[in-house]
Amino acid sequence: MGLHAAPPRVAIVAPPEASAPVPEPEAATPAPEPPAPEPPAPLPLEAYPIERCAAIAASLARRKADRAATLDQCELDEELWEALDRHWAEAIRAAAARGKTAPLRAYDEAYVARLEAERGAITAEEYARILVAAERGTEKEALAELGLPRGALLRVQRVWLRRMGESKDLGRRVREAVEGAREG
Repeated sequence: MGLHAAPPRVAIVAPPEASAPVPEPEAATPAPEPPAPEPPAPLPLEAYPIERCAAIAASLARRKADRAATLDQCELDEELWEALDRHWAEAIRAAAARGKTAPLRAYDEAYVARLEAERGAITAEEYARILVAAERGTEKEALAELGLPRGALLRVQRVWLRRMGESKDLGRRVREAVEGAREG
């Protein structure tokens, strides 16, 4: 027996058949761009100036349960109200950044005026009670007892500081009322 290896088997492969040329991929046609969103309608600022919006905000803050009715009475929907509120807040911030306080003052005055129209004028004694409560950390309770919204504190304080600056008699009455409230 001989040790001869069998010749290797070679597979014969037939040449590839001539195939049809592969077409070039078509140039991709760009998908149509979606239409640009419509720019938002301009806000009706003539109908809703800063003072009117401040008054609306005061009513909404004071009577939260009546929000839908208040907005309806003012011919506003939630979306338009939010846009107006945001616009005036940004206008106040921008003015303050430039050292201008007139928009904030106008807003505060209108806000407090609406609160007073709805619940009655804030008296010197009530304002003193608010101040003393703020010193003691109980301003939320005092505001609630007086029918004022929680967020009204700074606006009321700024308005009252201006009022007292314009009337020495009012400033004296508030100081006396504060002393009385601290003792009580």
